[in-house]
Amino acid sequence: MFRKQKIVIFCDSEFWHGKKYLEGERFKANADFWETKIKRNIERDKEVNEKLKSEEWIVLRFLGQEIKKDISSVIEQIRMILG
Repeated sequence: MFRKQKIVIFCDSEFWHGKKYLEGERFKANADFWETKIKRNIERDKEVNEKLKSEEWIVLRFLGQEIKKDISSVIEQIRMILG
């Protein structure tokens, strides 16, 4: 979080933030529990984004694999926002 610039950066995991779920992958074990849990996480991410944006924060979210695959791009995006 960069308070002075009003920038917040989230580094999220694909599992907990529902990337594969949104792509159609379903849970094999304890499906009701996991589906409810992941749907709520996705909903909460949207709520947090909306709240922060309504307070004029810049919100950046990166997924773990995105960071691992191309850290240079992630750094460049952050650098561009920071100015």
